Amino acid sequence: MSRFSFLPPLLPSTSPLAADLFDPAALFWVGYSYHRGDAEAGIRPDGRQAMRFLELAAGMGHPGAAHYLARLYRRGARKVLQLRPHAGRAAHFLSLAVEGGHPEALFEAADAHAHGTDGAPVDLPRALELYAQAGRAGHVGALVSAGAMHYHGRGTPRDFARAPRDAARLGARARAVH
Repeated sequence: MSRFSFLPPLLPSTSPLAADLFDPAALFWVGYSYHRGDAEAGIRPDGRQAMRFLELAAGMGHPGAAHYLARLYRRGARKVLQLRPHAGRAAHFLSLAVEGGHPEALFEAADAHAHGTDGAPVDLPRALELYAQAGRAGHVGALVSAGAMHYHGRGTPRDFARAPRDAARLGARARAVH
């Protein structure tokens, strides 16, 4: 018996696409399609299937799926998923997305540490570190936030010259990534 035998038989096992379903990125998009519906693919919204695929993708290390779940759990998604907000699950999936280097997750975690929101304690050095990681991954808002922390001396010595220099350096790295 396969460890994936609980999944619905979406495609014949002989299909070359069947193997793609066990790729975390493919699982994420199947889960997303079940959440939003995909008329072109013939998929109607189905909350139970959406959560099954999204959680499987996140569990297999897909940072985008983990970030998507973190957002769903943070605000709740009652329409299709019948999901109530759950701070603990939101924090768990955000942590997975941060570990995976997801730029928006890094930015959200940095903001949480900068402002003491979403159950995170105020930790300005950690916030600056996460903003820098997000900036290196191409998140422009993180570059602005890191520069503002240097400019205002939040969690780091006030440095008017370093703020634009760091933003430019991180921005050059971000452009190289894309």
